[in-house]
Amino acid sequence: MEIFFPKVVNYVCTCGARKPLDVLFYCKHCFKLRCGECVSHEVDTHYCPNCLEFMTSPEARVKKNVCTTCFECPCCGIALYSRGTSKQVPSEKDPSNMVVNKAYYLMCNSCKWSTHDQSLEDQPTQSGGWPRLEAPNQDRVHQLCEYYRIVAHQEKVEKDKKRITQKCGYYISDKYGVASVAAKKYMSLQVTPRKESQKVAAECFASKASEVVDDLPSDFLEELNIDEVTNIRMRLSNPDIQPEKMSMLKMRNLKLLTKKSQRCKECGHSLRKSEYNPGSVKFKIQLSAYYHIPYVRVKQVPNLIAGREVTIELTLTNPTSHEVAVELLPMEEANTPSGSGLLFPEVTCSPQLPKGTLYLPAKDDTAEYDDPADKMDDRNDKSVVTFKRLNKLGIKMQITPKQAENVAIGLRLKHTYTNLIIQGDKREYEVLSLIHPVLLNLSHFAKNSISA
Repeated sequence: MEIFFPKVVNYVCTCGARKPLDVLFYCKHCFKLRCGECVSHEVDTHYCPNCLEFMTSPEARVKKNVCTTCFECPCCGIALYSRGTSKQVPSEKDPSNMVVNKAYYLMCNSCKWSTHDQSLEDQPTQSGGWPRLEAPNQDRVHQLCEYYRIVAHQEKVEKDKKRITQKCGYYISDKYGVASVAAKKYMSLQVTPRKESQKVAAECFASKASEVVDDLPSDFLEELNIDEVTNIRMRLSNPDIQPEKMSMLKMRNLKLLTKKSQRCKECGHSLRKSEYNPGSVKFKIQLSAYYHIPYVRVKQVPNLIAGREVTIELTLTNPTSHEVAVELLPMEEANTPSGSGLLFPEVTCSPQLPKGTLYLPAKDDTAEYDDPADKMDDRNDKSVVTFKRLNKLGIKMQITPKQAENVAIGLRLKHTYTNLIIQGDKREYEVLSLIHPVLLNLSHFAKNSISA
């Protein structure tokens, strides 16, 4: 049931964020959960999602973060593929004879948009040679960027000059050699020649407001054909030209994607690092919490009736290759002047948690293809456990909702974690005890609930 409502069970990160377990990381050095805000993201490589060509960050910056050989459809954004066609053209030796030549054009497999709609001629080679779309105001933008770069440099030079001149005292250059250091510092500030800055400042003129308004288009009063007008997504995908009609659409170079690695902000260790090859989906380091922390799911929830005790069923899953001992503890309470209150205000109901320790078997991938008789562990309380299947365990608990809507319960998941310590050729295992607050929002199942 929880598969259809993926945000029912949320784990509390160390920063206080409520996130599902599949988007959290587990740091094996801090022994804490980390969310996307608790890790630093580093770009490893850029790659094209179509041709899988990968490049470094400086090379991608030079290519403006686009692939030079692949293009995307201006209508739906899918990559364009090359199609071949035959054309009869006059022979170079004898113009009276017709020769069949192979020509290639680009076409979208989804919406069937092609380069013929853009009035582009077919290319003799499949690799391309297609013209690259340039922004109409590209020169103006580059001119302004260069102008403000020079202005920022001049402001920095003036600021450094004032800081140097404010220093008082006499320097003995023969003894300390300060004069040469100051001269090098002064020369380093003069990076941009004065003539070049004056030339750029003269060419860069400010925009002037004009009272002249462009005339309305010739087809402004004609009947509008909605099939010939672009939507907002098409216009925002081309912000430099913002085409208003379908005939004005032009293909663009396919944007590059990145492979990123995550690193813990507290200890600096890598939490996830992928392979550099864009065709590989494997990870060098993968510390997602889904592979290390027991997963809690909601299996069955009856009709929630305000003021009446109901029984819900949960599922505990052990993703590790070691046996895990689990205890369900109540939420912590904060000491306040008026009494004690929960640290999590969204909790509206306190469940009757099962007492004792629950033991989850280790995960065995080979056992999934067998049909063993899952015997109940004698160490588990049979009045609490509903079923046992491989590394999964079903438990039940009672709750008494105060209201039929906005029902949320909270608990603390205490479990053992087996940490592997490698020192040279020695491999030692250390068993730790970890506690994670878990919030279960049962409001998704309250559509058939009854209010008292």
